[in-house]
Amino acid sequence: MKRVVVFSMLFVFSIFAFGQLGLRTITPLATETAPSTATEEATAIRTLGLRTVDPLLQSFREGWSAPEDQDWSSRSVGDIQLKLPPDFSLSIERYGSNYDVVILDKENQLFGRLFYYQLESYDIQEIFTEGIVSFYGEGTVGDKSFEEKREFSNGLAAYLISMKMLNESVDFPVVIVYTPKDTLDLTSPGSVGIFVFEPTRFAPGSELDKAKEIIAGIVGSYIFQPDTRTDHPTPPTSIYSDPLIAILASLVEDEDFDFEVDMEEWLDVEGETFAFAMQPEFSVEFTTGDGFEVADLGLRGIIVAKLLVGEFEESATTAEIVEEVVWEYLGGFGDYVLIESYSGTVDNSGSININALDFSGQLCWIVVFSESLEPETFGPGEFFVFIGLAEEENKQEWAQWYAGVLLTLTF
Repeated sequence: MKRVVVFSMLFVFSIFAFGQLGLRTITPLATETAPSTATEEATAIRTLGLRTVDPLLQSFREGWSAPEDQDWSSRSVGDIQLKLPPDFSLSIERYGSNYDVVILDKENQLFGRLFYYQLESYDIQEIFTEGIVSFYGEGTVGDKSFEEKREFSNGLAAYLISMKMLNESVDFPVVIVYTPKDTLDLTSPGSVGIFVFEPTRFAPGSELDKAKEIIAGIVGSYIFQPDTRTDHPTPPTSIYSDPLIAILASLVEDEDFDFEVDMEEWLDVEGETFAFAMQPEFSVEFTTGDGFEVADLGLRGIIVAKLLVGEFEESATTAEIVEEVVWEYLGGFGDYVLIESYSGTVDNSGSININALDFSGQLCWIVVFSESLEPETFGPGEFFVFIGLAEEENKQEWAQWYAGVLLTLTF
């Protein structure tokens, strides 16, 4: 039976007023010449009245990039890095897999905001009008001094807006960064970054221009993340120190591996949508969630592992799924350190990601499988997620127990 997992992502904006980007103009001025010998009539001369391109829009057209200034520092927001100028800081609030971020300047004053959310596919104008404009209420009707979209070399797109405010002397710059779906007018499901900046404390002219350079740098660092991807060529098993990763990686890579577990006495257990075998000391309870089924494995009255099986209609990044699992099921353990990880393709039928985490001495494994052939992408299609706690001193034995569960899993 196929199930559908529904991940409900909040789409709540807590947006505050901020400063306008002014367009500098050359104002027409009338001047009179001295009487000419050729004519007694004064000739009126006017200067050109031309509007210049806003520097933020100009840099956007030229192409933003991550700042290379060594004085800028990186800060983590979920699975991304954001670069900030010296003495700037962040205040972060997390709601599941969504983040509300306040960007503070060197005077500890509000400079801007980032709403880093996991969203379904949206029309980009809907995000602007239904999210940002509606939140401001009477502060704006959504008129824009300028707007422009563009796609960058890494496949991300950005929508830059200079939104007019009714009771402010300056516009509010808004930048929405997303992965386009077919056209620049639609966002793909997944991560969307919505920036709102408030450079009201910067005087028009050089100070405001400097603020716009900072804006371009901060958003540029979001668009162009540091390359932390790890390629996984066929490796010898010996390079993996974690026992569960060593077992599963060797099997994925079709290597010879001595899996020494006597499964003859193991119990075959079955839920509504999947089945597996487990060592007889375990107990199991099957429950159904909102579109998926869960098996809780217990030992001596304590739940030590969870196995979730279902179907995901959309797609997301695997990093987002792992983060959501940690938040939902392991948040009580506090902060963690990634010990080791592995990802690979399983017989051209899907991909697997294995993470060994250390929660202040508590070892935990998270194994994610989906029918996507790209390990960094989760879904669409059938999936399973396994979460298993282990005793550090007996982790070899626990790794073999859990590997046996996963090797006998059918769904």
